[in-house]
Amino acid sequence: MISKNILLIDPISSQSAYLEETIKLGYKPYALFTKIFNKLPDSLVKDIDFDKYEEIFFFNSMEETIPKLEKLKLNSVIPCSQLALGVSDFIAKNLNLIGNPTESFKYRINKAFMRERLRSKNIENIKYILTDKIDEILDWVKSTKYPVILKPPELTGGSVLVKKCFNNDDVIMAFNDILSMKDVFFQNIEGKVLAEEYLYGKEYIVNISNNHNERHLIAIAGVDKLQVNGNASIYKNVYSIDLNSELAINISNYAIYVSEAFDITVGINDIEVKITPNGIRLVELNNRLSGAKIPYSIEKCCGFNSYQENIRLFSGENLSNNNIKYSRNYNICFLSNKSPGNIRKITGLETIKKLNSYDYHEISTEVGQYFPETKDLFTSWGMVILINEDIDQLKSDTETVHREIELKTG
Repeated sequence: MISKNILLIDPISSQSAYLEETIKLGYKPYALFTKIFNKLPDSLVKDIDFDKYEEIFFFNSMEETIPKLEKLKLNSVIPCSQLALGVSDFIAKNLNLIGNPTESFKYRINKAFMRERLRSKNIENIKYILTDKIDEILDWVKSTKYPVILKPPELTGGSVLVKKCFNNDDVIMAFNDILSMKDVFFQNIEGKVLAEEYLYGKEYIVNISNNHNERHLIAIAGVDKLQVNGNASIYKNVYSIDLNSELAINISNYAIYVSEAFDITVGINDIEVKITPNGIRLVELNNRLSGAKIPYSIEKCCGFNSYQENIRLFSGENLSNNNIKYSRNYNICFLSNKSPGNIRKITGLETIKKLNSYDYHEISTEVGQYFPETKDLFTSWGMVILINEDIDQLKSDTETVHREIELKTG
């Protein structure tokens, strides 16, 4: 029997689910961790099931890594997290495996290059500037008008350094933070800051399956976010959208067009868009599966396993039926903390478990520990997943979650 070997790159956090799905499909799993591994908090490291991997590698350079991987006779290479995209396509190319074109790699990994790609393809874009000079941003703002967004150009896997600025002082502070601070996953390779006009409108996450010229819609989720103290990307809710609605069809057509423009030939994408007064605009494209338990929630509502499908896509295997029908709806409630300090009490857990829509919850801290102010998805202290056929009941239970569950510090 010919062995089926698969390399999972950075299978961390919610993407650690790839491990079990790989085994279910009869593959032998190998893991490669990039330099992100040395920056992972203990809470993420302890969730990695090292013993279930055939072998584990740590990436330092292509020259060192490729000879080791050639001996494995791999069937596929899967980028599991955001920073895995920095090496996955190049490894696949070196091993003659399925991957996305390395020639257009930079447009899928860097937000500034994404803007450049949109412009070159004549796709509606937003105003932006990439620079390492604060005076250039302040000059640019004069014609753009506040508020504006400042962020690192690299896709970092976190959004703690995505800042909404309302005046010059905000811009100067955000600029200095981005160039000097480092969050868990952040590495400002270019030493530059990307400034963008602020997009007014509703945000959505779109999952598109790409298999060369065949592209299919898997899911669309609406996104509710909080904006606190200049932090522009604090998730509150991510909830399913009816794929047969006119809204979904319009968003899907746009997301497929963007996938084509960015030369994506394989894999399931996470594409974030906003519907603005001027039409649909790209927020960013993530050339990997969505995180935050979105694939889990999708499967709960329609039976489609995103992890297994992505493995099939990158392995060149026969795909599942793309006729996806949702019989239920989901809402993922993210829990944020406004008051940093030592945790005295967590309230509401028993209440939310009794809700008609309750499916799952995950808490990343405990009483006695210190917890910081929530600034992005990675500093959320937990999540609650609600599933229900009845949308009204789902909305009611969502309100109950945010009303009842609380982290008390002090």
